[in-house]
Amino acid sequence: MGRFAQDFDIRALPSAHLLQRSIYVDVKAAPEGPPVLFTMVDDDHLQHVVTDTVFADAALAKDLQIRHFEDQVEELIERCERDDRMLIVFGADLHDQTTQHSCHQERLSQVLTDVRPVLLQTLAGDTRRRRGPTLVDFMRKADLPISRQVGSKQTAQRIRYVRQQLFKHDAYSSITGTAKAKWTKFLQQGEQDCRGLQSLLKKLATSVSNAPIAKG
Repeated sequence: MGRFAQDFDIRALPSAHLLQRSIYVDVKAAPEGPPVLFTMVDDDHLQHVVTDTVFADAALAKDLQIRHFEDQVEELIERCERDDRMLIVFGADLHDQTTQHSCHQERLSQVLTDVRPVLLQTLAGDTRRRRGPTLVDFMRKADLPISRQVGSKQTAQRIRYVRQQLFKHDAYSSITGTAKAKWTKFLQQGEQDCRGLQSLLKKLATSVSNAPIAKG
């Protein structure tokens, strides 16, 4: 991990114990619409929950749970409160969507940890960037595997395309093969973002804690 790990202050991260017990969450939505997909990784267990009923048939085709966004947020908060756990995210999407689409933002803030500001500290001296670094940028710095086919830049386009196909054909079984492929990649993107964040934090914590102490 080179300079990336060297510049990182491990004290800014939750403890290794909390990282192990945390639930890693990713939320995806089109800019003009409600949240579509919750992805969660708890230890090694992956779960997708579809929160926009427009995509209900696509969810059922993949054996995914369908739940209102507000209900899903509340369930996660209650789980964290009961079991003394945290929700870990990269970026403000979950906070912002909760503010817009539920009444649980205050309770969420008590169990939510956004690690993006902490990770950005490692890039404080990099003035060449014209945009904020993505999770994939950090994963690349940490030499973690990244699927080029998944591509986070395609999120909105995939949501729009699958939505249009479902409106047109009224059934997942009748939409085009292209639309089905986009739905599959959309789900894979959620998985990569959750598992990638989990792997990034674990690897970063291990790399920094095992680094030799500088003398002098």
